[in-house]
Amino acid sequence: MNITFTLDSNDQRPAFVCEDGKEIELTGWKTPATSNAPSIIRLEHVEKASISNMNVLGTADAFVSAEGDSKDIQLRKNKTPGVKKK
Repeated sequence: MNITFTLDSNDQRPAFVCEDGKEIELTGWKTPATSNAPSIIRLEHVEKASISNMNVLGTADAFVSAEGDSKDIQLRKNKTPGVKKK
């Protein structure tokens, strides 16, 4: 399934938010070119997530914000040139 979102203006909310999730898989997304977002993906109380082959076009303070007791988050082959490196 292919889904496309088009933004009319800069939106600083995360492109994806998951709370209380298990075994989340995100693969091959191209996120809109927004500016100065706190994070591209926000996970809260997530157990086991795989995030791969993402193409982040905008800028953000973090690629993934893992909050609460989130654990086992794996990141692979993501393109995040506009995300700040800490």
